[in-house]
Amino acid sequence: MSTHSTAHNAPVVLDGPSALAFYRDRCHTINHLDETPQVSVTHPVVIDEKHWLTDEDVAASLAETSIFGRCPAIAQEFEEDVNGLPLLNRSRMAGFADCSANSRDIKRIPYDLLGIRPPSRTSPLFVLVGNASSRHRVKHVNVRCCSKNPPSGSLWHIGHRVYVPTPEFSFLLLASHLSLVELVMVGMELCGAYRLVGANTPSLLHSTLTLYNQEPFTTPDRLRAFIDRAKGFPGALLAQRACGLIAPASASPMETAVYLLLCLPRNLGGYAIPRPVLNARRHVTKRAETLTTKHTLVPDLYWPAVRLDVEYDSEEFHSDSARLELGLRRTLALRAMHVEVISLTKEVVYDNVAFDTTARMVAKRLGKRLRPQSETLRETRRALRDTVLRT
Repeated sequence: MSTHSTAHNAPVVLDGPSALAFYRDRCHTINHLDETPQVSVTHPVVIDEKHWLTDEDVAASLAETSIFGRCPAIAQEFEEDVNGLPLLNRSRMAGFADCSANSRDIKRIPYDLLGIRPPSRTSPLFVLVGNASSRHRVKHVNVRCCSKNPPSGSLWHIGHRVYVPTPEFSFLLLASHLSLVELVMVGMELCGAYRLVGANTPSLLHSTLTLYNQEPFTTPDRLRAFIDRAKGFPGALLAQRACGLIAPASASPMETAVYLLLCLPRNLGGYAIPRPVLNARRHVTKRAETLTTKHTLVPDLYWPAVRLDVEYDSEEFHSDSARLELGLRRTLALRAMHVEVISLTKEVVYDNVAFDTTARMVAKRLGKRLRPQSETLRETRRALRDTVLRT
């Protein structure tokens, strides 16, 4: 390719915020395209008391295909652009040296066709360039210089010389935009079964719509493996720390919030309660069969060693009498299986005093003694609650 041609067709690489928005929007588009409901793969195995869902189980359930391939418009364009090569062909692009944030290249992007949000005041476009000389002022475009080349296979080419970071690379890039707790929240979403749709790119944790029963994009193990390959990359240390705090298979933003409030270390405002298993299926015993028509039950936050289940009862799914009846039968069935159930509502979670009482009940059941709160810890907990409950 000639220099002149390259100059007018320089690659554009999305930065973390725009990449996350792209993945979320793609899920929303697919939900509208599908004629059949999506099936969650966050619970691929049925467990008993000795075996429960692990990060490896989630990893084994992830298909090698991606959500991109399910969008006809994208697939058609990509085939025209790269002569029919597989849509999810990992880019051979080694770094950001030739990447552009030039107004001409930004305007040439077919946003609707590629499923990328066009730059706007409420949702600017975030892009990466390899050196300061490639940075240009473009309306509603945030340009970040990153001279460190990413590991191989870090970018998807989706057509028209536009590249999107993989979910793992997006997570690492977001470490330069978010605090530790915010990064853990995004990681829980990427490794979970829900998507925050409608969030604009500057405030990634605010959402106007949540999609449920989604396939996880990745797992904590995959995130860790990628970050290990990207040592020295900006944000790698924060991303590595965040990985150690992520649990897979969260089914909703409120499950994530409850998990973080209970289990994050004290220096981050949590109660440092031992980590539960999220949404692992349990066989229904014969004794419980008379109470439910289901063959398996899925506790929200489950501690197998003490058979404790903390359930978040969402108004969205438990508002009518029929659903209330199902929820009650589910609780009775779990109790018949010798599982202690502690139910939480939105009101309890948002009530600082009520939630503190609940956390101490959980800790006592687990044999963990919680020390009295100092004023410093109260402030830290208040800050954590402000972060995780603002969604």
